[in-house]
Amino acid sequence: MLSCINQTFQDIEIIIIDDCGNDSSIKIAKELAKNDPRIQIIHHPQNQGTFQARLSGEKKAKGEYLLFVDSDDYLEINACEILYQNLAHSPKDCLIFNIQNCSWDPPITPPFKQPREEILIHKLYRSSICARAYSKQIINSALLAIQNHFPNLPRLVMCEDALMCFCILYFVKSFEFVPKSLYFCSNNPESITRKETIEVLKLRKSNIQLIASLFENFKNFPPYEGDIQNFQSYKDETQTLLYDHAMRLQTIIKDKKVLSKLLKSNNTHLKLAIYGIREKKSWKFFVKIFLHFVTKGRFKLQRDLIE
Repeated sequence: MLSCINQTFQDIEIIIIDDCGNDSSIKIAKELAKNDPRIQIIHHPQNQGTFQARLSGEKKAKGEYLLFVDSDDYLEINACEILYQNLAHSPKDCLIFNIQNCSWDPPITPPFKQPREEILIHKLYRSSICARAYSKQIINSALLAIQNHFPNLPRLVMCEDALMCFCILYFVKSFEFVPKSLYFCSNNPESITRKETIEVLKLRKSNIQLIASLFENFKNFPPYEGDIQNFQSYKDETQTLLYDHAMRLQTIIKDKKVLSKLLKSNNTHLKLAIYGIREKKSWKFFVKIFLHFVTKGRFKLQRDLIE
């Protein structure tokens, strides 16, 4: 939040969505808003998930370009200034840049080892939705399409950016890449996306399956008129990756259930050790298995071995 307020380019809107989180972020936002007229806070009556939160912000925004920032992350202090200078010189539908600390989107910097077009495509389809600035005109087209073709959307909390991203990209005709790291992810270990309990994995799997199925709705979109080559193939590939990921999660859930039962039985050390080798567990995992073995079970194996 402070990284937005303290931007060197000050002529911006700062729209904050209160999606009924369980921390003190909104209290802080309200205090900051008292002294900063750029800050607008939109309150949801109940938690609706990240997808709906982004929609609320998009509908409220009045600026020419939109930039998404997740609550745990932050921007380079001159990010908006750099983006403004690039867009003022050469307006585009979408301006892409690097993001730091994002495992699925490593930064790309000059000298480029790939052709420029390949870099643009890579960053466009393999990057976080937060590592881009979108024109309001494109956002408005996406909002109308979502309204018409994704009615009664359920609460989406994981991998929802895959769907939102393609809803927006469908209307993008011009895009450019700024080889600078302007966005920084804060990897919060307490985030639901980081937890690996059986309950969270089940939620993640069902959410990903739902999002993958929603990709079928693109068939009802108006004829594609964008200049991005192979849009359909990238969309189909993403849908397939989502389904594959859901299947992998189902396998992990099944294994965890089996191991949960094993922990309640005797002589589990050997089976757990085999599991540890397969899953490439840390040395601490094997120390615990060893202690359980040499103490004949007096050293108890904790559930955190599998959760």
